[in-house]
Amino acid sequence: MEAFGTPEGTLVDADLSFIQVEGLDLSGMNLSGANLSGGEWVDVNLDGCDLSNLHVVESRFTRVTFRRVQLDHALLQRVELAGCTLERASAGEAAFFLSVMSDTDFRHAYLVKAQFLETNLDRSDFTGADLSFAQLRESSLEQTRFISCDLRGVDFRKTNLHHAEYRHVCTENALYYGLPPWGGEAIPGRDWVRDLLVFDGE
Repeated sequence: MEAFGTPEGTLVDADLSFIQVEGLDLSGMNLSGANLSGGEWVDVNLDGCDLSNLHVVESRFTRVTFRRVQLDHALLQRVELAGCTLERASAGEAAFFLSVMSDTDFRHAYLVKAQFLETNLDRSDFTGADLSFAQLRESSLEQTRFISCDLRGVDFRKTNLHHAEYRHVCTENALYYGLPPWGGEAIPGRDWVRDLLVFDGE
């Protein structure tokens, strides 16, 4: 733990690449701009951390808590999350590329203009999340939950949305191919209960 300072400490712009971290409580620390590439993080508590401008390539996070973290403008590429939560995280304009983030808890997260490109988000939960103007292009969202979500202007093109769940979603100006997956027109506040299959067009 001493290598990481105190819970109130700072690791701004720290190079934490290619390390193994297990069973630590780093909640509340400032890791903005840090490099966590090539690492293995297991059972780590990052609750409330400042992770803005974080840089992560080819790392694995297992049972890591990202609850209420600041992830704005972060880059995560070829990252695998298993048993993790980003509940109430702020990840505006963050980039999640070519990653596996299935079964992830994004409830009430702020994801405005976030980019999820070619990322596996199957069975994830976006209940109460703000995804307005986010990019979900070419990602997989099978059985993903969108309940009370702001989906205005979201790019759903070339996205797998088989059996995704939509209720009380705002979908004004969302981009998609063919029939809208939430059924009917995009009417804010309507309870979408029908389960439509995905559009796979070019």
